[in-house]
Amino acid sequence: MHRGMSVWAIRERIAQTLENLTKEAWRLEQQDSPKAAAYLRKWAEATVTFAELALEGQEVLWTSNVVERAMGEISKRCKNQWMRWTESGLESLLWLNLVRYAESEQFAAFADELLERSAKTAITLEVSVRGEL
Repeated sequence: MHRGMSVWAIRERIAQTLENLTKEAWRLEQQDSPKAAAYLRKWAEATVTFAELALEGQEVLWTSNVVERAMGEISKRCKNQWMRWTESGLESLLWLNLVRYAESEQFAAFADELLERSAKTAITLEVSVRGEL
């Protein structure tokens, strides 16, 4: 839980935030911005997810830097020249990177499973030759 904030204080903050977002959505609608109002209504609950998780005792990161770094690694590998990935290969790479940033026990179990699976996988190669006669 956040430094010294009581459960009651966090619940109050969540309720106040949701109320403020509801009022802001109404104000936007009155100013002829129905799309913005609909967006606020749709995502209001998601804005307080981190606080609700904290109430359940789950640790919530303050930034998304770890996830952004992991996605950057995936992107870098995908964009290398002459690289082609299957959907399942990219998914494995993504999970491997995401689990690596998670708990060490999860990563170890996932790595073991991945290595076991990869030992049973064949590599395929596709070759084509084009030339003029």
